[in-house]
Amino acid sequence: MDHIQLDIVGADYVEASKPLLAFKSLIQLFRNETTLKKLTLRLVGPNVSSNSSRSFDFSENFTVKVVQELNLYHESSCPCGDASFLFNAGIWGYDSWIPTLEYIFKKGIPVIITSYNEFEADDDFDTLNEALYPKQWVVLKAPESNPYRSDASRDSGIEGRQCVENSYWMIIAGSQDPFQLDLKDFQSRLEHEALVVWKNATGIWGDAILEEIDMLMDLEKLDASKNRLPVKRDKDGSIIEGHLLAKHAVFEHSLVVDGKQVSNTLEFCPNIQSFVDTHGPALVMRLNQAYPGLALQGVDTLKVQVNDGGAFHMHYDTKTSISNRAITALLYLNPDYKSGQDGGELELFPFPLEPVLVEPAHDTFALFCSTETLHRVRTSRAKRRALAIWFSSEKPDELFFPSIVPPILNIDYSEEEIRQLKLLVSSRQSRRLLAKVKYRSHYHQSYFDAFGSSQIVKDAVALDHQETDKAEALLPKIVLRYLGF
Repeated sequence: MDHIQLDIVGADYVEASKPLLAFKSLIQLFRNETTLKKLTLRLVGPNVSSNSSRSFDFSENFTVKVVQELNLYHESSCPCGDASFLFNAGIWGYDSWIPTLEYIFKKGIPVIITSYNEFEADDDFDTLNEALYPKQWVVLKAPESNPYRSDASRDSGIEGRQCVENSYWMIIAGSQDPFQLDLKDFQSRLEHEALVVWKNATGIWGDAILEEIDMLMDLEKLDASKNRLPVKRDKDGSIIEGHLLAKHAVFEHSLVVDGKQVSNTLEFCPNIQSFVDTHGPALVMRLNQAYPGLALQGVDTLKVQVNDGGAFHMHYDTKTSISNRAITALLYLNPDYKSGQDGGELELFPFPLEPVLVEPAHDTFALFCSTETLHRVRTSRAKRRALAIWFSSEKPDELFFPSIVPPILNIDYSEEEIRQLKLLVSSRQSRRLLAKVKYRSHYHQSYFDAFGSSQIVKDAVALDHQETDKAEALLPKIVLRYLGF
């Protein structure tokens, strides 16, 4: 990029009369730290001296153009720049900023907002949250100390508060609802394929979520992901002995459980908070519009997950007898993911369909049935981040995917055998059993991949072997032949 334009919004007479002095540090930053040849500073505000345009040649390879526009930014007909600046704007104290900010966010350009101190920065941020709702913006940098702030300070008139030019800054960008998904064939794909995947699902909002996940990791807010492995059951199938084991190198942090916020870390994660408050409910509404039969109620559970070299064993997320969770969604946020090299693929076994792999590439959004889709995560060879979402439904018992079973085409089966097989693969209970028998080797190996090879894991796998052997022994030969045995 040879040229960029920065819009100085709310510029005053002093800045307009001596722009090279007022923006000396900004000009030096772009001149010394970039390969730009031209920097345009567009000063817009009701207090600039006049409409004008001047150019200043700093060298043969770097020119600064200063444009002054006597106008309110949101009433201007001129094209917006690449970014906008609101220096020491005091948004918290002036309602007149709101239409300007709405205009900036609608244009989708980033805006850098500075404040005189930490207190005013927090007030500005609170005003944004309160005045601009529902939230159509994303936080690229939450309020923090500005390394480029002025060295001079003055008394604010409030004890303990000093005023320093540009002391704190934040970076915000306009963002329409991030989940602008193509839902044209959503119902058909879910019914026939049991899985729907979107690429480039959230744009810059996903990038901001990635930063918040990494921040939670740095703050050590994530804990080891654990599961209870049964090693002994009673005659009714209830666990009478089990052990809670941590997966190797897999970490998570629950933010919402049973539809309620359970973590105070959301106060550090404004973009994830925006999903809980705004984007999640909006997504539920659109999914219900595209497929009314889902009857989704809302976000039941929300987790941050980081896999740094581990795996997930094969499992169903839940059962309708214990939860109203019906749909699982995973937003993958891995910008450096290398296909075929980094691993960590989500592998689904939507019996009677063939297994499907989903690579955790950046901004990939995958959605499937929580109760009926057997799945695992293959061993990851690079850090794999995800936002895991579970939606609850008013009718979880009625959701069963794939709900449209593909025809059984085999000339070796009689019509009666085909009828019996169709009944089996169309039954929720028998489908789970058949899938477990068909994929037993994958099933058992996935436990070792996720939890290691301790005696507890061996005992859990041995118990599952016994249960699967008993189930397989009861299956008619025609079913075993159908399963590939």
